[in-house]
Amino acid sequence: MYVYDIYYSNILRKGLIDRLLEAMSKMINFIRSIFICLVFLSCYSFGQDYNIMDTLDEYRFYRGDHHFMSLVMPNDVHAFRPHPGMDINGWGSTWYLQPFLPNSDLGHTLIDSIVAGTDGIYCYSHGMVSRDSINTYGTWEAYLHVDYEQFSRMITGEGTYSVCLQDTLSAMTGDLNLYKIASNYLYNVPLLCDPGYGETGDMLYAVCTGDGFANPLTWFPMNGNTFPNEKNDTLVVDVLGNYNSVDTESMNDPPIEPAYKPGMVVTLNALTPGTEMGFGAIYDTLLGQDPYSDNVGITPIISNTSPQVEFQFAIEFESVVDVPRVDAPQILPENTHFYDSLEISLQCDTAGAMIHYTTDGSEPKIDSPLYESPFFIDTSTMIKAKAYKCGLETGTTVSRKYVLNFQDVFEGDKLTGIRVFPNPVKENLAIESESMDAGMIQVRIVDVYGKITRSQGQPPGIWLLFSRRIFPVLEGSLVEGSSFLPLPVWLRS
Repeated sequence: MYVYDIYYSNILRKGLIDRLLEAMSKMINFIRSIFICLVFLSCYSFGQDYNIMDTLDEYRFYRGDHHFMSLVMPNDVHAFRPHPGMDINGWGSTWYLQPFLPNSDLGHTLIDSIVAGTDGIYCYSHGMVSRDSINTYGTWEAYLHVDYEQFSRMITGEGTYSVCLQDTLSAMTGDLNLYKIASNYLYNVPLLCDPGYGETGDMLYAVCTGDGFANPLTWFPMNGNTFPNEKNDTLVVDVLGNYNSVDTESMNDPPIEPAYKPGMVVTLNALTPGTEMGFGAIYDTLLGQDPYSDNVGITPIISNTSPQVEFQFAIEFESVVDVPRVDAPQILPENTHFYDSLEISLQCDTAGAMIHYTTDGSEPKIDSPLYESPFFIDTSTMIKAKAYKCGLETGTTVSRKYVLNFQDVFEGDKLTGIRVFPNPVKENLAIESESMDAGMIQVRIVDVYGKITRSQGQPPGIWLLFSRRIFPVLEGSLVEGSSFLPLPVWLRS
C-alpha cells in the first residue's frame, strides 16, 4: 500500500510538472506574441514610418497608410503628383521635374534610387534634356527629399537640381524650360455646386515672385499665354488649388467626383552666378471644356540668348490642402440590431453639407442617393454615407451594419413560435428546430456542410447559444436587446 502510494504520488507529481512546463511554454509564447505586436505597432500603427510601393510605372509614397504622393513615369517622364489631403479624389496638378526644349516629348529619365527613411522619401534621378520626340540636348540630375505632415495636410520637399546643355541655346533650339506644372482649368462648363455654367478645374490661378520683381505676377488662365520680360535668379511659382465641381454627367460623360484639388509652390534658387529665369504660362482654350486634359502649362524659362550651358539650383517644394474638411456624417441609431423594421437617419455637423449614401455596401458617390429625410429598412443592411460641401475637402466615408435579429427558422416553426437570432449564427453555422412530443422542441446546430454539430431537446422558452452549446434561460433573466452579453444567439418562444 505504501509503495503504491509513492508510485501514485510520483505519477501525480510528474503530471503536475508537465502541466506547469506546458503552462510556462504557453506563457512564453504569449509574451513573445505581445512583444512582436508592440514592435509592429511602434513601426506602423502610428503612421510615422515612410514606405514606397513600386508599381509598373509609378512609385507611390506612403506615410503610415496614407498615399501622399506619387512619382509617375509613363514613357520615362519624371512627374510628381502630390496628394496631401485625405480625399481619395484629391489628386490635382502635376509637377514634371525635368528640363526640355519647345515642342518636345518629355522622357529620357532614369531613377538612380528612391529610399524611404524615418524622416521622408529620398529621390535621386537623372536624364536627358528632351529636344523633340527623339533627340536630346544635354543632361540633368535631381535630388529631392520629401516629407509629409498629416495633421497639417502638407507635403514639403527640398533638394538640388542641375542641367548641363551640350551647347549654348539659340533661336534654333528655343528657350530652355526648367520644369513644367501641368494642370486643368475649365470655363463655361456645367457645375455641380452652382446652377448653370461657370469656371472650375484643378487650379484657380498662379502667382510668380522673385527678388528682383517690382510686383508679383498674377496669371489667370483666361488671360491667355504670357511670357513676361522680368527675370530673376530666384523664382517662386505658386499655383493655387481649386474645388473642381464640373458636372460631367450633363456633358454626357461618366460622373467625376467633386473634390478639392491641392495647389503647389515650387521655388528655384539659382546657385550658378548670372542665371536669369523668367515666368511662362500657356492655356489651351480649345481644351477649355475638357475635364480630362492638362490644358495648362506653367514653366520657368531660360532665354535662348543665355550664354550659359551649366545651371545649378536649390529647389523647394510645398503642397497643402488649405481648406477645412467636411465632418464625417453620422448614421443613426447607434444600436445596430432590430426586429421588424428600423428608421435610419443621417446627419452632419458641417452646416450646409450634402450627404449621399448607399444601402448595398458600395462606396457612396456624388450620384448616389441624396439624403433628404429618414428612411426605413426591414432587412439586414450595410449603410455607407459620405458628406460633400462645395469648396471644402470631402469627408470620410462612414458605415454601419444593421442586423435583423429575429427571423423565422422555417414555416413549420410558426406553430411553435420559435424564432432565431441571428440565423445563420455565423457564416458556417445555422440553427434548425422542430416540435417534439410532450411539449419539447428539438434544436439543432448545423454546420456549412449540413452536419449536425449539436442537437438537444428543450422545453418551450428562451435559450442562449455559446460555443455551440444551448443553455435554457429562466423567464425574466434575459432582457431582449441587451448589449452586455458577448455575441448571444437567442431562441425565443
